[in-house]
Amino acid sequence: MEIIRILKNPMIMVPYILSAMIALFWPNREIEIPILTDFLKLIIEHVPSVHGYATKSKFPYVSGFYFSFSSILFLPCLIYYLRNKGSSFGSIEKMEKLRLKVQQKTFPRLFSLFAILFVVAMLYGAWIQTGYQFSVVPVNEKRWALAVIGPFGSVFLWHIFA
Repeated sequence: MEIIRILKNPMIMVPYILSAMIALFWPNREIEIPILTDFLKLIIEHVPSVHGYATKSKFPYVSGFYFSFSSILFLPCLIYYLRNKGSSFGSIEKMEKLRLKVQQKTFPRLFSLFAILFVVAMLYGAWIQTGYQFSVVPVNEKRWALAVIGPFGSVFLWHIFA
């Protein structure tokens, strides 16, 4: 019943729903709010993955705002999970069981180092990737695909794994 716990968690579902609404309903034209336009240009210019998705997409303004917005969501969600450790595991007891299991491994420090390097490598990959799209999930061609599957390619969901 882990999926039900995830679906009930507002720190996952509210940003996911907001992101889906952006993907489905955000206008595909430049917005006439100067500070928002400047922010989007800054993010698209300096973040390779957002630039990749925005330039390859059939709806560049939507993709640019979508992935910029998801990168902003990452930090408050990550802070929430770091401050409320039990919420990502369901309870503090489950978290403690996992921690004890890792400590009982033959090489707990090596395991921890591997986990940290893996997270850093995945974040780096999410940063530099150039807007990949798989033929099954056309996030650069269909807005519904961006709404449903987009969070798995964006930085937003990475706080769950951190």
